[in-house]
Amino acid sequence: MNILYEGSVKTVYQDSENSSVNYFAFSDDYSIFDWGKMPDSIANKGKALSILGGTFFNQLSKPEVWRSLATHKSLQRFDPQFLSHLFTGSTYQKLCDSGLHHHFLGWTDTDGSPLTENQLNGLSHAPLMKLLAVEVVRPRSFSLDQYTLYDYDLTTSSPFLIPLEVVFRFGMPQGSSLNKRLDSNPHYYAELGLSAPPAASTFFERPVIEFFTKLEPKDRFLSVQEAFLISGLTEEQFAILYDTAMLAALWLYAAFAATGIELWDGKFEFAWSTDGLMMVDSIGPDEVRLIYRDVHLSKEAIRQFYRGTPWEIACRKAKLESGSDWKKVCSEQPLPLEFSQKRVVNNLYGTILNHYLNSSIIPTQMFLDEVVVTLQEKQPIGANS
Repeated sequence: MNILYEGSVKTVYQDSENSSVNYFAFSDDYSIFDWGKMPDSIANKGKALSILGGTFFNQLSKPEVWRSLATHKSLQRFDPQFLSHLFTGSTYQKLCDSGLHHHFLGWTDTDGSPLTENQLNGLSHAPLMKLLAVEVVRPRSFSLDQYTLYDYDLTTSSPFLIPLEVVFRFGMPQGSSLNKRLDSNPHYYAELGLSAPPAASTFFERPVIEFFTKLEPKDRFLSVQEAFLISGLTEEQFAILYDTAMLAALWLYAAFAATGIELWDGKFEFAWSTDGLMMVDSIGPDEVRLIYRDVHLSKEAIRQFYRGTPWEIACRKAKLESGSDWKKVCSEQPLPLEFSQKRVVNNLYGTILNHYLNSSIIPTQMFLDEVVVTLQEKQPIGANS
């Protein structure tokens, strides 16, 4: 395998004998606040992300899971008129007929040999996700006066990555960036399709979709018009992207709701192929915001350990003052997690996986309820120093 990309938490490999096949290798490292690799690692994180990501893709590809979505009892909290419009549309009907197209080709061991779902139980390390490769065309940047602009030319072969992060939101919990946009534009809620300004920590009457850039140095918020213009899609294709993201978000919401976990927001990535829209990247606790018994799970729980620390404050200041070079001028470095924090974080990803699958596929020292109780008692880094 050849390394295509080596990030702070994931390495992407290309099959040396078949350039149309890639592999995701998830590590136990993690990143928050766009910093990159943090001082600690998290036990079983890579294994949990790989198994969950593949599991979600496998479930989304089944037409029968889509057919049952329209009557799922957890969706009764949302506007029935909105749901009726979505579930009578052509995109939903196609999902009910053939499922969601995605790039996941199965799990393999580190030597590339295929693994069955049963073999994942006894695996002591993270399996690789085998994936259909997609073409990534990065925008060309150029300077104009004090501005840095980006030229998106998506003249390429199929399948190609749509250069957008598609963010879905069911509400506005603590830490949501949506709150800042509503503060700066009080009427923005209406643009999102909401009937009234949303209240913090409450669910909307319907999910909303936002778009951000995927291939620029910083994730830049986009209007729907801007997102369409850089997507490389036709009007009809962009409508399919929008409706599919909405429906996939509702499916994911219902899937977690069945386990007692609340899904508040998250992101998807897509490619366009000769077979139409294709979901890519992965889905897991790092891509979504989950709350269980009023406690944040996944990376948001770790973010809260660091919020208000000298390092987090310095990060915010550097981003405001230095643009894309902010890390070079940040005056602080992150401290490692403290012992009690590290213990609960080491159990976090494994317990989410076990709880969702109702299994013990990852050996942990705590159940999810115990993790939540411990997180409720959390204190910021350095609070005990």
